[in-house]
Amino acid sequence: MALDFNNEQIEHFAAACLIEYFAYDSKTQPEFKLADKSAGYDGMIYFYNIDQGDKRKKEQVECVFYVQIKGTFDKIKDRKTENFNIVLDDLKFYDKTNDHCLYFKVALKVINGKVIKTPYYHFFSKLELNRLMEDMRNNNNTNRRIPFTKMGDTKSFQAILQNLKGDLHQFVISKEKLAEMKANPEGVHISRELVITDYSSLESLYGEEFTLYAKGEFGEKGAVGSVTFEKQLFDESLDFIIEFGYIDTVYAQSTSSIDRTMKGIEITKSIKLYIRELADKRGINISFNYSLNEEETIETLARSHKIME
Repeated sequence: MALDFNNEQIEHFAAACLIEYFAYDSKTQPEFKLADKSAGYDGMIYFYNIDQGDKRKKEQVECVFYVQIKGTFDKIKDRKTENFNIVLDDLKFYDKTNDHCLYFKVALKVINGKVIKTPYYHFFSKLELNRLMEDMRNNNNTNRRIPFTKMGDTKSFQAILQNLKGDLHQFVISKEKLAEMKANPEGVHISRELVITDYSSLESLYGEEFTLYAKGEFGEKGAVGSVTFEKQLFDESLDFIIEFGYIDTVYAQSTSSIDRTMKGIEITKSIKLYIRELADKRGINISFNYSLNEEETIETLARSHKIME
């Protein structure tokens, strides 16, 4: 049945799926180019600093995500993550133009004469683009299959975009600077900040990968690695505390002082971030900051905590 549709129709199915998806969310506004024959992005998504239902105004645009949209009739198993093909030349284009790409793959299938659409996404940051391109060149790959995540409801995806907007234009630390950091680890700080607006947004962040940043005497904050959030609940009573191994580092600050059931997030297998269950619409900002010292170099950090390459 897939052969009955040409590439332009497949693109329209994919774009229509996303246009309808984002129509439910006031904070996001898609602007897609349909049947565009040129190489590159297929449009943009504007992210607004407004409440649901508010009218969008130009001055309220917080950021812009540049997007690629591809529809496919390839058979999938309808899992939370699916692997889809990406092309090296596309990655080069994203790297040279806007330093990122919010890539959508829309899985299509025909049931009783109707096209059923399931959207997936993958955010390519500057850091990931650099690593992927280098690895693909080293292995003489022109394309590669990459895991994409199935999109949940619009509120959940809004929470993901809220935490990705700070990763749109990254400064990636050069290998020379990384060597300097390894040679002089004292005073180097590794950090990441997250915004959690409510409990449903917290749930949507489980399994997401976020960039880690380092800042030291070399100056500008740079992207050096990433962490993935995994859900883990704890029975014991714990405070707003972040642990890196056995080292307590930063306390998360909450706008809510209401005591609720404790929830925990494990970042890789080393950083444990504990937060209170959120009440009503109160949100919290979470950040962690780890300082390297003489006993803990970046190299040992990489081996023991698996957060950097």
